[in-house]
Amino acid sequence: MEGQISTNNLNTHPPKQKLPSNQPASTNFPKRPKTNYYLIALGFLIVLLLATLLITLKKVSKQKPTLPTKPVSNKQKRIISTTPSLNPVTTTLTPIPDDTKRSSQTYQIPSSWLKYTDKSAGITIWYPPYYQPKYNPNRGSGFSYAAGSYLLDQNGNKLLDFFFVPYKGGSRRIALYKAWSFDGPYMMNLNKYGQQTISSQDINLNGKSWLVITTSIYAKERNEQGNRVFWLTAVGEKLFYFTYLQALEKKPEIFKTIKTIIATSELNNKVTRPSPSNYNLNCFIYPTTENKKDAWEAQVSADHELVIVQRTNNQLQKFTSIDSSLVEVEMNFQNHQSFAPIANFTISPASDQKGHYADAIKIVIDKKYVDKLIEQTPNNTPSISVTVKINGGIHDQSGKTCINTRPMVYFANKP
Repeated sequence: MEGQISTNNLNTHPPKQKLPSNQPASTNFPKRPKTNYYLIALGFLIVLLLATLLITLKKVSKQKPTLPTKPVSNKQKRIISTTPSLNPVTTTLTPIPDDTKRSSQTYQIPSSWLKYTDKSAGITIWYPPYYQPKYNPNRGSGFSYAAGSYLLDQNGNKLLDFFFVPYKGGSRRIALYKAWSFDGPYMMNLNKYGQQTISSQDINLNGKSWLVITTSIYAKERNEQGNRVFWLTAVGEKLFYFTYLQALEKKPEIFKTIKTIIATSELNNKVTRPSPSNYNLNCFIYPTTENKKDAWEAQVSADHELVIVQRTNNQLQKFTSIDSSLVEVEMNFQNHQSFAPIANFTISPASDQKGHYADAIKIVIDKKYVDKLIEQTPNNTPSISVTVKINGGIHDQSGKTCINTRPMVYFANKP
């Protein structure tokens, strides 16, 4: 083995270097990973979806915006209020909170209810027999909501006022604001209390549309106990209204009665006013301290009724009873001009007590009101007092209606 000579060692020249081969030896490099065709397909799909989304968004951005299909909340309603100025009138939008959606309700007249008609106003209502309607001849619709007829409950408390204000078309709300000078373009910036409309809504009663407005103006200006609600509907050139204190809505039976009265009312656009020539404004002699026990007298009877005798220089037509809705009688507590209506009273002829006058009438006030007067009149006041306003039902011999244009105030010593 040692004697053998390698042929490699006999080569005196270095071996030639081989050029790099395109196929490296497998023993020198790791294997190339296999191509993942699933990942490639997924990536392509994502790119395709993104492209589709971008094209869709571009088309939508070119379209005009559309209004939402969701109904706008009634809380977003607005009333137009205009500021009086020497410059052209400007308009601002003032929100009305707590509005409710339009609703429809139906009511029927109970068979036991009675009918009352205010001819001069064009209003006919039906009411429960234990209530009492009253007629107010002092028609001053532009000054007070209490200018028309009204309804007393069984305790003599005012339940409902109803009358109308002039109407020339357009917004019923603005017509209301104009009539009583609050909110709207007529008083918004002049009213020291600010905006007084609490809420408004449209309600359909027996097929008639009513605008219902709740306001706080009378609670602040007249010290009424709570907000006041107005129901308004237009007939021709008259905007009829019914109004009551909002607190009555919390009494279900009373509130149902009020809505039944409103729903079943008959409203007439024509106005029939009695001619002033048919009135006798001097029928009764106004009571004073000087003519007491002459032209009039008043005393509490043994039965605790207040008995008033009012004499007149006019001979009266005979009558047996009088429509109490034509007479207003109120308790006068003689304490900061505090008054309360009286529902139970009678008026009858009293010719046997006319004295040297031509005729006389007698007014009797129920005991429960006398007791209330005694209780609520200040202790240091020795008398009780009532006011009486006769608006019709009594006629003189010529046929003229006896009316006193201002309340007659009577006093009687406390028993």
